[in-house]
Amino acid sequence: MSFATPSINYAHRNSKTLQPLPPILTPALIHSIANTCLPRTLQFSTWSRLFSLARDGSDFKSFLAGAAKAARGGRSETLLVVQTMDGAIFGGLGTDIWYVRARGARRGE
Repeated sequence: MSFATPSINYAHRNSKTLQPLPPILTPALIHSIANTCLPRTLQFSTWSRLFSLARDGSDFKSFLAGAAKAARGGRSETLLVVQTMDGAIFGGLGTDIWYVRARGARRGE
């Protein structure tokens, strides 16, 4: 049995301070998530930080812009990882392209 070892792009920096942005997930946790939580088709994918509150601010449009850029590059899957102010970490996998529905476009919800 082989285990996935995803490559990780740690090159993202805070554009204001040029300091490396600390990752939420350790390499061991990334390895664990890749091998136990992700579909096989995603286990060997390169992981890149698309959005960081410290780097991109709190505007959700910045998150959507990062996700759209990844989708244009052929990747619609997004592993969303959130760390709370108390240090708790949670997340989820999105397999579709992120978008915002126009107001009033929802029916039956």
